[in-house]
Amino acid sequence: MTRAEIFAVIASRISETFSIPAADISESTTAADVDGWDSLSHVTLMLDVERHLKIRLPVRRTTEARNVGDLLDIVLDSLGTK
Repeated sequence: MTRAEIFAVIASRISETFSIPAADISESTTAADVDGWDSLSHVTLMLDVERHLKIRLPVRRTTEARNVGDLLDIVLDSLGTK
């Protein structure tokens, strides 16, 4: 999968989880930009991303991600496609 394809999956999962348009999500989007994105919903989102991409994400790195771009990089690393 390409970076753009993986971003589309992540944006779609964020969109579904938080009921916001995927078009409103960019690599610079932060949890603070999204209503309802708190620590509990972050865990739910990470599990959803893992399930859709059939990967395991390192918990420590996902909690340290500052924005969607950081999350994308973590996913790419986990897929070995960075």
